[in-house]
Amino acid sequence: MVRFGPATAIDEKLAAIAALLEGADLAEVTVIDVRVPSAPVTLTHGSGRA
Repeated sequence: MVRFGPATAIDEKLAAIAALLEGADLAEVTVIDVRVPSAPVTLTHGSGRA
């Protein structure tokens, strides 16, 4: 799941998603949150926040 937020800063949000997809092991990730594109967050199944 991607938490994208409002349709603002779309280019920055897409760039943040691309960077996360390219540079991280996302095997355990259940949520990618780019509502604040300068500080993207990944949440895992065990994080309790998804």
